[in-house]
Amino acid sequence: MLSYSPIHDEFWPELTEPLPETDGELPLYRYGNHQNIVEKDRILQVLAESRNGEEEDGFQTVVAAVNSYDQQKVEHIPCLEFQLYNQEQDKFYARVWNTLLQRWDETFEKQIEEKERLVWRE
Repeated sequence: MLSYSPIHDEFWPELTEPLPETDGELPLYRYGNHQNIVEKDRILQVLAESRNGEEEDGFQTVVAAVNSYDQQKVEHIPCLEFQLYNQEQDKFYARVWNTLLQRWDETFEKQIEEKERLVWRE
């Protein structure tokens, strides 16, 4: 099973750890595309590439085509957003901790800064 992030336009391997618990419903990312639509051709390409090269009983599996796929469920990943100010550089910036990736998420940070940095100055 693969996970797809429309914000990152990336596919990630199956989750090995459970998602973090949350208390109640969290707001959705304000700049996200919440329609959960993924191009069929893109998914089929990634699925075919992900299966190529896997060995089974000493034989390499080569995928010639993927005819269909099923979207299982939509998981919203909790992220922590910080709006920071560096007084020495007189600069505002965003930091976003992605709880799934367990790292700072530059994709979210760049989107937020592009859309909001000027408003933070006001």
